Amino acid sequence: MIKIFEFNFLDIYNKEYRISIYDSEGTTQGEIKTAKIYGQDGFVLNYEKENIDIVQGGIVKSDVAFSIVNENGVLDNFLKDLQIYENRYLVDINPSIGFSFWRGIMLNDYITFDDSKLQVVKFNCTDGLGLLQNIDYTDDISKLDSTTMQFDSDAYGNGLIDVISRALSFNPVTKFFEGGYNYIYYTADYISEDMLNDWDALVYTKDKNLSYQI
Repeated sequence: MIKIFEFNFLDIYNKEYRISIYDSEGTTQGEIKTAKIYGQDGFVLNYEKENIDIVQGGIVKSDVAFSIVNENGVLDNFLKDLQIYENRYLVDINPSIGFSFWRGIMLNDYITFDDSKLQVVKFNCTDGLGLLQNIDYTDDISKLDSTTMQFDSDAYGNGLIDVISRALSFNPVTKFFEGGYNYIYYTADYISEDMLNDWDALVYTKDKNLSYQI
């Protein structure tokens, strides 16, 4: 994966942020291009819940939109590739110093408009959770795999966290976490009575409270 664009802006508190675009299939790092961000907001982040009756919990999807000035055609070749390669280009938004604020996938339904003879391109991005609903999840892992303790390193088990991690692995955003980085952090409170050593606590538990973060 290689970085192909980098855009910087200041928020209302004069804190510098950076929007980066990556080619998830790229192998040779070349020039990182830049351009001006259009508008005062830098980007707009929205959250969406499938079930509005759930006050707490459930999967909350998010999307981001930002606009870039296509000065001297700096975006022209990229726009052509964005139309061709679906779910290939990833976005990372973060303070210039600090941890990532948001990560997602660029959609190919961008919008172009003119302002004072300048062409502006509005990009739409998703965190990738919405894409999972279009993928059929098939769990072909047998119960034997879990009881022979093969689940702890490669998600072979039938525990709750195993199922979640396998499903989330279809999200292209997980490419940010290759090379030993974790994309799920979870904590669980459970009763360990009658547990066998090294078995998956989230499979054989009487009481559990699970939370995870992508």
